[in-house]
Amino acid sequence: MVANEKGADEVVKISSEKLLLKLLNLDSEDEVLEELKLTGIWEDQSCWKTLGGNDFENNAGIVQNQQALQSAALTEKLINSVDAVLMRAAGEREIDPRGESAPISMAKAAEVFFGIKKGDLAHLDSRKRTELAEQCIALVGTGGKQRMCLSVVDKGEGQGPEWFKNTFLRLGGSYKVDIPFVQGKFSMGGTGVLPYCGNLAFQLIVSKRHPTMLREGESADWGWTITRRNPPAELRYNQKVCKLLS
Repeated sequence: MVANEKGADEVVKISSEKLLLKLLNLDSEDEVLEELKLTGIWEDQSCWKTLGGNDFENNAGIVQNQQALQSAALTEKLINSVDAVLMRAAGEREIDPRGESAPISMAKAAEVFFGIKKGDLAHLDSRKRTELAEQCIALVGTGGKQRMCLSVVDKGEGQGPEWFKNTFLRLGGSYKVDIPFVQGKFSMGGTGVLPYCGNLAFQLIVSKRHPTMLREGESADWGWTITRRNPPAELRYNQKVCKLLS
């Protein structure tokens, strides 16, 4: 439960699931900030952890020195989604992504897993491209045109709540460096978008492990996390992770 102490005699509680559903329907950072303040989360530092972990107290230097263009930062998110879809496809075929039978490149993976000749979408007609897109990845814009809220949705391998810190929220390391058919190998968790996410760097991530990818003992629950930028004097990005029962 998340508690909001509005006054000495009034405490309002909201479940993690209800808060997530509210956040999913908000399109502006002002609305998100208001909701986080109403629940008491915004001011309660115990609700937040440093993005990347305690070894990255000065993570602003990493986050703010990636892509120089907004379009490049957004592209990184889409690349991560493509990687997730290819990882799911490998898992469904019981192919070890780091093994000898794994495709040697992204183009080869696209050909093996989805029948795309040489991995080039130009070999697909418009109907096939649409069918593939509907099965895999979507980029959706909501809200006003000037300050649009962008959502990237994919049907990839997904991550359970316990894996967020090693995937979406990781800075540095080598989670995918030895997988030949993916591109996002630098373990920055797509954090390059944060400098372009308004003044407060809100980013909402919702995920669960794809049912076909569940490993023994792994959670089948949904998880979610939201990032924020701390006040400028602190020069640090934080994240809050919640777990939802499926």
